[in-house]
Amino acid sequence: MGLRSFLTGLLAASITCTAGAAPVLCPERTVVGISDLGYSSYQQDGELRGAGVEVMREVGRRTRCSVKFAWFPRSRLFAQLENDRIDMTVSSVRSPERDRTGQFVPYVYTQFELLLSTRVAGSFTSLSDFVERSDARLNVVRGMVYSADVAALLDKLAQAGRIEYVPDFDVVFRKIAASRADGTLAPPVIYMWHLSRLGIAAQVRALTVPESPRQLAGLYLSQHNLSTDVRNAYAQTIRAMLEDGTILRIYERNIGAAATRRLYAGGMREIVDFYARQQ
Repeated sequence: MGLRSFLTGLLAASITCTAGAAPVLCPERTVVGISDLGYSSYQQDGELRGAGVEVMREVGRRTRCSVKFAWFPRSRLFAQLENDRIDMTVSSVRSPERDRTGQFVPYVYTQFELLLSTRVAGSFTSLSDFVERSDARLNVVRGMVYSADVAALLDKLAQAGRIEYVPDFDVVFRKIAASRADGTLAPPVIYMWHLSRLGIAAQVRALTVPESPRQLAGLYLSQHNLSTDVRNAYAQTIRAMLEDGTILRIYERNIGAAATRRLYAGGMREIVDFYARQQ
């Protein structure tokens, strides 16, 4: 049985189908804030592309609601949501702070890895090992949510003057390409696109670190701008797209079958459990 058949079968057995749901009373338009997140959302030839963009276009098609995208630096994106200037975000990790203003709707996983230029000497077994044994500096994007262990280690790097915060991943990877930064933290969906775009895959090592487990990621829907009925309709549509395999197909188109298998390699139990609690 293939990954798609297994995962969609698991979801079908655990998530209530939304077929036949009542028509959505759409807002005039839903403004979706997006930012530089590699294969999840990027700009190319004047167009917005990526898995997260495709997910929301399909949500708009199924609900017949008008969806408009607005691009922001990652460092500013959630300020736009908190101040009611946008209606939702995509490909976002959950946090208590974000839960205060938004409704979380997961559909994918993410996991930050330590990326280091091959100029940086040493073989590290963890982020803690890197912090203790290296003098290399990291460039880190503002506005990202890390595990408590990673956040504590980033604080140690900051105290040692070994970290610089920048507005988005484009800045990070251009600096790595120009030998002006030694490394960063980024998930594969993000770094694969930038390394390919800049032609620097051979110049960077990616290390999985135990301090950074995989996390749920998905939409954040504004609790102020969107009514409960609209938020529930969007959430039900995401659930249906998980159940029928649409989201897996979107990721396969964008990052390939092998990378999609890696993305969902641990199964979808956390996503299944999340939606089971909502019933």
